[in-house]
Amino acid sequence: MVKENAKAISAEADYVEQNGVPGIGVEAALNAAGIVEHENEELLRTLAATDHDAETRDLSDSEIDDALCRGETARAAWPLAIAAHYDPVSCRIVVDLANGSAVALHPSQVRGLGTASTQQLEAVEIFERGFGLRWEDLDVDVSVPGLVATLFRA
Repeated sequence: MVKENAKAISAEADYVEQNGVPGIGVEAALNAAGIVEHENEELLRTLAATDHDAETRDLSDSEIDDALCRGETARAAWPLAIAAHYDPVSCRIVVDLANGSAVALHPSQVRGLGTASTQQLEAVEIFERGFGLRWEDLDVDVSVPGLVATLFRA
C-alpha cells in the first residue's frame, strides 16, 4: 500500500511540477493531498526514496518539517473545493472554492456526466480534502485543480 501511494503521489507531483506550481515536490504534494499527517512519516520517507528515482535515504526531522510547511503553503495556493452541488434549475454543477470563488459548469463538460440523471448528478461528493469531486455510482472522479485549469485555459 505504501509503495502504491508513493507511486500515485509521485505522478501527482510530476503533474504539479509540469504545470508550474513553484516549490512543490512529492513530499509537499502528498501533504497537500491530505495523505501525510505528522504521524505518517513512513510514507513520506518512502516517497523521498522514490521521488524521481532518487537514491534511498532517510529524511531528517528538519526535512520532514520543511516538506510539511511547503505542503501547507502549496495547499493554500490550490483551487480546492469546499462545497459542490448540482443545480437542476440552471443545469450546472456548482463548485465553491476555498478562496471564495465558485465555478459552474454544464455536466457535458465532464467526461462521464453528459448523460447522467439529475439524481446521479446530485450525488457529487468532495474527496481528497477538496482536491477531487466524485460521482461514485457513475465511477467518475474529477481533479478540482485540473477542472479549474481546463475551464480557464486561454
